[in-house]
Amino acid sequence: MAKAFGTEVIVDRAGHPRSLRAAALAAGVPTIIYEGGETFKFQRKEIKKGINGVYNVLSALGVIPTPIKEPRVQVTVRKSEWVRAEKGGILDLRASPGDLVYEREVLAVVEHPFGREVSSVPAPFTGLILGTTTRPMVTPGDPICHVVKLDKTLPTVEKHLQTSASGRRRIPVDT
Repeated sequence: MAKAFGTEVIVDRAGHPRSLRAAALAAGVPTIIYEGGETFKFQRKEIKKGINGVYNVLSALGVIPTPIKEPRVQVTVRKSEWVRAEKGGILDLRASPGDLVYEREVLAVVEHPFGREVSSVPAPFTGLILGTTTRPMVTPGDPICHVVKLDKTLPTVEKHLQTSASGRRRIPVDT
């Protein structure tokens, strides 16, 4: 069902034990969760992708005769991690959703109000950025970047990379 939905990245793992997803799976109900866009915002492109995904699943199940819209690249990953701030300060984020990052690459820098670096935040492993905070200030323990680990799927992602205007290596996202 997740593959039919058509997102570029599928995170294949169980949800929190007390979540609705875990309860549905325990009852034998196939379940997926689509997460897209920034928090606290309605984003038309992400909403459209969600609607297209529902149509894709209904088409794959034979419920409707709609052609399936497939992403240019699709990878399934099992490990993800929220990279968190070790120290507080002003966050200078260097990575964006869709960016490919390599282990120990700097994702962000935490600074004092007068620009002095307090700490740098490295990538814990090679992976794709799924999401980032949108807050300019962080305190110790705040989430900064959600990174999915790329092992076997790294060559697939590298093959489909595009360079953005900022020079970042990005996975193409269908809109």
